[in-house]
Amino acid sequence: MPRKTTNRAQDDLLADFQALVSDTEKLLQHTTNLAGDQADELRLQIRDSLKRATNPCC
Repeated sequence: MPRKTTNRAQDDLLADFQALVSDTEKLLQHTTNLAGDQADELRLQIRDSLKRATNPCC
């Protein structure tokens, strides 16, 4: 695969990942009023996953 194509694919993948993170953060904000232990646990798991995904070195 030519280098420009590889760079473009990486750029597209990064943009898609950033959009996924942004959408997930919005989802978390909009579901803060949902009650229950399961909803709280799910939000905690999602936040932890987002932290690991956006800060893989830490």
